[in-house]
Amino acid sequence: MFINGAGDCLPMGSHSRDDEQALYLLLQCGYNTEEALRRASMQSVPNPDTTSMWSEEECKNFESGLRMYGKNFYQIHQNKVKTRNVGEIVQFYYLWKKTERHDVFANKARLEKKKYSLHPGITDYMDRFLDEQEGSINPPASPNVYLMSE
Repeated sequence: MFINGAGDCLPMGSHSRDDEQALYLLLQCGYNTEEALRRASMQSVPNPDTTSMWSEEECKNFESGLRMYGKNFYQIHQNKVKTRNVGEIVQFYYLWKKTERHDVFANKARLEKKKYSLHPGITDYMDRFLDEQEGSINPPASPNVYLMSE
């Protein structure tokens, strides 16, 4: 069954993320779906998702490395994910960017940046509180504090 609207046809039912290999095969076949399906059934290339699953520990180490080293995949390999070569890490990065896990990672990073920008240079809020109490940082803006001290 198809849903028709504004010139589009979308199959009803469950949808999955793009299968890059299937899309490439469809392109090679000039968007002829029958030919692409025929060629896909003849290919015996195993699905890369099943042959090289990343463990939860590898994923966490990759994300930690990405926070520390940015997109320096060589450094991530050398210091965080020694079980994978640089090529596998790069491939994982581009697949990972399409996942919900990346969305959670990106939102967390945005929140951390926002929190840091509220008080640049201060990472320990207890230190900030103690400094304010000792008067080493600008005094509080509340006028009531000055009335009570006078």
